[in-house]
Amino acid sequence: MGASKYLLEQMAGQPLSPLAKSKIEAFRKLESDDYNRASANGDPRDLFMMKIKEEELFALQKLLTAPKDMPALAMLNSLIESRSIYSKNMTPGQGYASNTQRAKLMKQNVASHLMLAPAQRMLLKAGAVHVFRGYNPLNAGSREIGNYLAEYAEGRGQKSLHVLVLASKGQQAQFAGIGRASASTEIEKIDIKSAMAGVLPFFAAASEHKEWSLFDVRPLLGSAKSLANGNSSVQSMIQGYDFVLVIPNGNATSDL
Repeated sequence: MGASKYLLEQMAGQPLSPLAKSKIEAFRKLESDDYNRASANGDPRDLFMMKIKEEELFALQKLLTAPKDMPALAMLNSLIESRSIYSKNMTPGQGYASNTQRAKLMKQNVASHLMLAPAQRMLLKAGAVHVFRGYNPLNAGSREIGNYLAEYAEGRGQKSLHVLVLASKGQQAQFAGIGRASASTEIEKIDIKSAMAGVLPFFAAASEHKEWSLFDVRPLLGSAKSLANGNSSVQSMIQGYDFVLVIPNGNATSDL
């Protein structure tokens, strides 16, 4: 939600019409004021991306019609799309729609880069469910960027490697508000009701070791169903990743 400043700065540097530039500069002033307000109370809902009315962003869209305006228009469209995603995320009952829209935007952004360098090797770091291959545990029918890249690679005769990294206990960094340092909190405990419950057998196997434990899941793929013994979470975990790395005691990361 804090990407507005970057996007508006980049748009302001484009060769636009005086009217469009004036509108963007006005937005930059609003963004600065909104950020100061959000920093004072820590509430992300006070950021420009959430405070600005869609109609005002659509009005700027209509000013960006010339070929030279296309880079700025692409940035504006990303801002509008992001606003829609976060707005749904904050609306009760709209979590699934928000997640699927977010996953679609991730795929489109990566696809645009892959068009420029289709054979380039890629290292992607993302949340556990995002790198999942196939339908992930987040929501029924949810296919994220990890699955897209697996299919993309396979279609080109290439390979993808999916590694899950989890700490069985310890500390993690948690969002504590706009303009505030992350808070160090206990890592959320995974139990049989958790979306990532399929990792519990790996936790159990690693529990007696003080060092990191790396499990090569690939040899289990052909017998995933029988090994899971009716546990769909375990079966999907075997099918979703190539390696599972269990850290016995994790430490919260430092803010960049």
